[in-house]
Amino acid sequence: LHLTLSGDNELKLVINLGSGPVALTHPTTIAPDGIWHNITVARNGRYITLILDDLSINSVSPGPSVELNVYDSLYIGGLPKTSATLVGFTGCLRDIRIGYELIESLGNTTEAVNINECF
Repeated sequence: LHLTLSGDNELKLVINLGSGPVALTHPTTIAPDGIWHNITVARNGRYITLILDDLSINSVSPGPSVELNVYDSLYIGGLPKTSATLVGFTGCLRDIRIGYELIESLGNTTEAVNINECF
């Protein structure tokens, strides 16, 4: 799974449950205007929803696979230095939840780079 904000301010989600990737591009662009936005990624079996500020788009994963497995690390905001494929996120993140659990601390963080206060 990867969720990106492209250079043209498009919110893009790619998810692979094991039977091939599904890509969703939200029709609403996110202007760099300092306004907070709510983004939700939801999955129920093969059904995937991407919500930006109460406007949702949906897709269905191909094939029979329905599990999202994270076998290694989970990266939020960027990738390790050894991965040169994507540029890290520039901006602010808050109220990050996985399932219903709010990620309040970075206690299990293995690496943090260029993390500053957001206002």
